Amino acid sequence: MPTFPQLLFCLFLSLSALSQPIIRVTTSGAGDRTGSSWANALSGTALAGSVASATPGTQFWVAAGTYKPTTTGDRMASFSIASGVQVYGGFVGSESALNERIAGTNETTFSGDIYNTPYTSTDNSVHVMSVQNASQLIILNSITVFGGHISGFDYGSSGAGLYINQSAPLSLSLSVINCNFIGNQIENWMSGGGAIIAKVDNYASVNLSITGSYFSGNKAGFGGAYAPYQDNGGSVSTLIDNCLFINNEGLYAGGAIDQSYSSADPLNTLTIKRCKFISNNGTYKGGAISLGYNQTRVSECIFSSNGVSNYGYGGGAISGSGAANSIFTNCIFSKNIANYGGALYSTSDNSVTKLIFRNCTFFNNQAYIAGGAFYAIFFTGTQPSPFLFNRNDTILENCIVWQNTAPDSPVYKDQYWISFESDRIKNSFLPTYSDLQESYPGIGNISVEPAFIDPYSNNYRLLANSPAINTGDPIITALPTSDYAGQPRVQNGRVDMGAYESACLPAPCIPITAVRK
Repeated sequence: MPTFPQLLFCLFLSLSALSQPIIRVTTSGAGDRTGSSWANALSGTALAGSVASATPGTQFWVAAGTYKPTTTGDRMASFSIASGVQVYGGFVGSESALNERIAGTNETTFSGDIYNTPYTSTDNSVHVMSVQNASQLIILNSITVFGGHISGFDYGSSGAGLYINQSAPLSLSLSVINCNFIGNQIENWMSGGGAIIAKVDNYASVNLSITGSYFSGNKAGFGGAYAPYQDNGGSVSTLIDNCLFINNEGLYAGGAIDQSYSSADPLNTLTIKRCKFISNNGTYKGGAISLGYNQTRVSECIFSSNGVSNYGYGGGAISGSGAANSIFTNCIFSKNIANYGGALYSTSDNSVTKLIFRNCTFFNNQAYIAGGAFYAIFFTGTQPSPFLFNRNDTILENCIVWQNTAPDSPVYKDQYWISFESDRIKNSFLPTYSDLQESYPGIGNISVEPAFIDPYSNNYRLLANSPAINTGDPIITALPTSDYAGQPRVQNGRVDMGAYESACLPAPCIPITAVRK
């Protein structure tokens, strides 16, 4: 039986929930248009002004339909979300609770097509949504953000979909949940974050969480979908979970995500989990992701059919440069294409680049020139220095690298662009306990057909007779608890190679409680 303090606490929570004002919105409004109920819904034309002036804790429940930030054609107008405001879409217009919404129905669209010219985007809103100098939790839930457009070098050249700008020394947490970012584009190769940019300086900080969201047809110079930017002590910590990135474009780098302007501050982190990157394009490097100086952790992700279209650089899926320090775990890289490095292109310029791949599968990636799976290159200055120490480490643990192709080195190729000799400059390809299509030195490596179930239908699970079963590192301590599909990572006492742990062999076996496809 609940105690009196417990009852009092529950009452407090209930009163707190009731005290949060809820503004209900429909495209045309109803009744007195105050938003106090669906019968008195706020009109869509008043929504932009209301979200900009609302008090912290206010919730906006926005019914299905299309909403625009202005009725006057002002391209600089946006849905500017005030500090602490929560915006929820996906309502029919009769609900009394958030959980009455049906996911994936009743689309609520915030559109930049302010002139109603669907075949012309150059007159669209510069930023469809914006958040500036906020300090309390902001939530964006079940909103489609469509059609922001920036031409040339206008208007800061970033964040056509959602522009996050923290220039005051404030801390902001922002959650983007079950949203769609479609067709937000910047026609400028020096731009960043076609769908979302987090621009932070002056010792401000942003904790950005993006979950269950979809990014398609977004474009910018760096990071077609997302780019963080830090300056003057600013920091951005980003979590991206269970999202789909498809057909986004980086006019220079990072078809989906770019971190070229991320600093090495340990507060600048990027964590990506359970995402799919499909058919994204980075014109010069990083078809899916271009890494920077911050710490990046990627797990349980698929990178498939991403590419780099320009002759000069590479990394069909990933480009790592600067002092990148990144770990990829339980990931699958397939059918990515570039001139150099079908899956990975790694550069180091007077710095140390370390990329670790743990229990990953690389299959059928292609380089037109060199490095079917991996390519590493140095660009250095013209003078040797005792203080210069370049390393470019590509580390594989428990991985499978099979059927990748290139005219020069189908697995790994390195190259040096230097004008002096130094033993302090080094590329290192360090595979251990991995199944490689070519023989490479390293503890526990094998070179035997891995026996996938059906790789040409994207099924990279292992057949019962696979040589990759129970042949991973027997003493590795940095293992995740599960594999790509959510199965327990170690079966029968020893980890497998690749992204999938094999199905149970004869006992003993750990029961499977959850499997993610």
